[in-house]
Amino acid sequence: MICFILVLAIIILSVYFTYELRRQSSIFTKKNLKLQAVKAALERRTAELYQDRTRLNWTIGVILQYDNFPVTEHCPHKECKPCLDDWVLFQSNCYFIHGKPGSKARSSVIKRTPSWW
Repeated sequence: MICFILVLAIIILSVYFTYELRRQSSIFTKKNLKLQAVKAALERRTAELYQDRTRLNWTIGVILQYDNFPVTEHCPHKECKPCLDDWVLFQSNCYFIHGKPGSKARSSVIKRTPSWW
C-alpha cells in the first residue's frame, strides 16, 4: 500500500512539475520576444543618433574654420550647408554662375573651395 502511495505521489509531482516547466517556458518565450523588439527599437534609435552625431560633428567642423562664423548665411533654418544660397556644390567645390544659362550675354563662373575641406 505504501508503494502505491509513493508511486502515485511521484506521478502527481511529475505531472505538476512538467506543467509548471511548460508554463514558465511560455512566459520566458514571451518575455524574450518583447526584449528582442525593444532591442531592435534601440538599435534603430542608436543608428539615428549616430547620424545626428555625424551631422553635428560636420557642422562644428565648419563653424570652427571661421573666426567669426556667418550663421545666417551658412545655416539658414538651423541646417548648415557647405555653399551659400545660389551657389552649386560639385565635387567638393562651390560654383557661382553669373548670367543666365542659354542667354547670349556672357556668363562667368566663380569657383570656391569651402575652407573646411
